[in-house]
Amino acid sequence: MIPLQEVDVHTTKNVLYKVQIIRPTGSSSFYAEVVLHDSEFQPPFSSSVTFRQEFQNEKAAYEQAISWVKEHARKYGYPIEQINNPCNCEFIEIEDQKIITARLGLNVTVQKNGS
Repeated sequence: MIPLQEVDVHTTKNVLYKVQIIRPTGSSSFYAEVVLHDSEFQPPFSSSVTFRQEFQNEKAAYEQAISWVKEHARKYGYPIEQINNPCNCEFIEIEDQKIITARLGLNVTVQKNGS
């Protein structure tokens, strides 16, 4: 099993960004990808973005992915409502996520397991 942390970025529209921070077994590097689930279109669709670079740590991977989500959501008019870690925090803790999201100018709630 490949260790990963999933982070759901919810918008006020029917759009969900699923950020995945991945650390392949035996690797010291991290990778990031975003899966976009967009129900605004009919029929609804999903697409994914993989950042083709290695990150030295989980914070850098998280920051790159959340920065991309922020810009994509802004461009298409999907206001970000909250960030939730539905399966605990494998790599990056809530407090570090809050610091990064604030630094990126996002004033949103960051949660673990919905609370």
